Amino acid sequence: MKTKITILTAMVLALSTPLGFTQVPQIINYQGKINVGATPFTGNGQFKFALVNGDGSTSFWSHDGTSTAGSEPSAAVTLPVANGLYVVPLGDTAIPNMQAVPATVFTNSDVRLRVWFNDGTNGSQLLAPDQRITSVGYAMVAGTVPDGAIGSAQLAPSFSVTGTVAAGSFAGSGAALTGINTGSVFVRWGNATAPTGTTLLYSGIAFGGSSAYPGAGGPFVLAGGDPGASNPGGANSSLQPIATGTPNGPAMPAGITQNCILKGAVCHAPGPVTTIWGTWTVPTGWTLLYKGYAMGSFYNVSSHAPAIVVDADSFDATMTRLSIGSPETGFVFPCHTWVSGGSLTTNYPSYRWVKAAVIMKSPNPGP
Repeated sequence: MKTKITILTAMVLALSTPLGFTQVPQIINYQGKINVGATPFTGNGQFKFALVNGDGSTSFWSHDGTSTAGSEPSAAVTLPVANGLYVVPLGDTAIPNMQAVPATVFTNSDVRLRVWFNDGTNGSQLLAPDQRITSVGYAMVAGTVPDGAIGSAQLAPSFSVTGTVAAGSFAGSGAALTGINTGSVFVRWGNATAPTGTTLLYSGIAFGGSSAYPGAGGPFVLAGGDPGASNPGGANSSLQPIATGTPNGPAMPAGITQNCILKGAVCHAPGPVTTIWGTWTVPTGWTLLYKGYAMGSFYNVSSHAPAIVVDADSFDATMTRLSIGSPETGFVFPCHTWVSGGSLTTNYPSYRWVKAAVIMKSPNPGP
């Protein structure tokens, strides 16, 4: 009898249950052709398989685990053959007499498949030559790479990642990155709760300089419930609780109550936060946290502080001023536009409250 084997496809990986490595299946799909004499064989054939070294003197694996030094395994695997063609998933343990192919086989640089065939008439014969397994079989070794072993030298200059990536540090401008966690801390003035989608860090009341004292404390700050250490006496800088307006001062914009101590909340937002002045229109790709009006120090009093945005949608008016006109209370006033002679442009006439809004960059806004 003359038998002949022809490789029709390269080695490929198939789906199966791996031995300890869930990422890389421990199976190699192999397809070949059997001729008995000059005629393609059809029927059930008896096959035996072994993975050996280049000269066939060492067995790395065999389908039933009995091959040594390249010898013929004991038990056979029955496979259907049609017009000479057969397919076998080497290492598929669902097939009787078949053992899994361990990834360690491919730590060897030269691995070849040795096949024996029995047509049921002529007995078992070794088919020649042994077929060398190329790169696909070596993909199994990827399942044995230890954590942390991949460095920049192993990565392509450009590659994509699907899923979540955690990094302790990042170098570069990040101009093309999206979905990066760039959280921010901001103050919501006029309400002691956090806006929707943000986290409250602490709440309190506003303190700043008294309108009566030129040596008063500086910009507005938000103080929580702990008053701190006792006063040792002597000259000190002065921080006063801040109230909205004065008894004879200008009216408040709609939504903000006169003569109320200003509450506030220090909040954390999951994205970058900024303030837009003179508008409540939120730019595309941004989310409104709260809107209100610009407020700051009165132009002719001693204390001066940068303008803040006081919430006009949900102003908390539950805390009235300590005493109307008391010098122990600082004041915050609504800012309005003023241009000598009337108007800067048709869009900015004098004596208009200045709208303002605190906004956050929306998550994953894209480029």
